[in-house]
Amino acid sequence: MKILLIITSMMMAATFSCSAFSAKPFKVSQITLDFELGRKAIFTLEAFAAPASGKKHNVKTQVVAIEFVFENGATAMVSKEGLAGITFTDLDLTTIETGFGNGTWFLTSRIENTEEIPNRITDDWVVFAFEGFKYKDRRIERNGKGISMMTLEESKILEKQLAPPVESK
Repeated sequence: MKILLIITSMMMAATFSCSAFSAKPFKVSQITLDFELGRKAIFTLEAFAAPASGKKHNVKTQVVAIEFVFENGATAMVSKEGLAGITFTDLDLTTIETGFGNGTWFLTSRIENTEEIPNRITDDWVVFAFEGFKYKDRRIERNGKGISMMTLEESKILEKQLAPPVESK
């Protein structure tokens, strides 16, 4: 998968001094993820102003549109309802899977957790379904609790279960 950033206004003024790096932020309007066979997912981001001097630069941007390009060149847009209530993270982890039927694909992206679950380790996923070369719907896949520390007793039980059987003579 290749990632292509389309820059709306590039304001890179960098100064290098030993190991120090200073740069003004630049605005990204779209992120295009290229998959094999000509398929693409194009994420359009809302425009945002660069933070004022002294403010944090890790401002999150909101995805306002997703266009999926199929292998035959047809395109489908995710609806505004499909994007409502979610904040994307780690777009570079986005994957696609083929479904049954012509033009049926599933686009899966990581999103911030939409529900508080104690001891959760990772973020949720959103799966956008495309059917017949059109956007159909979305579903949220929630990650459950992480594996907690095992007690010593649980660890011994697990070891016995995983041990190879003892042969009798």
